[in-house]
Amino acid sequence: MTIRERTRDVMKTMLETFEERGAVYKDDYVDFARLLTVLYPGGPRIKSEMEWIKFDFLCRILGKVTRFTASGMTHQDSIHDIAVYAAMLEAALLEEKG
Repeated sequence: MTIRERTRDVMKTMLETFEERGAVYKDDYVDFARLLTVLYPGGPRIKSEMEWIKFDFLCRILGKVTRFTASGMTHQDSIHDIAVYAAMLEAALLEEKG
């Protein structure tokens, strides 16, 4: 099989994943953007690496919240991911405190 043929197969698999996830999550990225716009109407004001880390964890939590709601509040993995990211966020807060 050539690289071109393998690439075609990979892209078909990617499209299948896109369609499969899209059926569950729908357009949750729009909900996520709207949520961030409400939380940060002027945009986030981030001044340090640690603030970026905390913001990243928050965004991951919010992304899982929107996926959970888009799934009709049935996607259990999203709930598990929220708990993990919340623990990571708390660990970042503790790290920041020293």
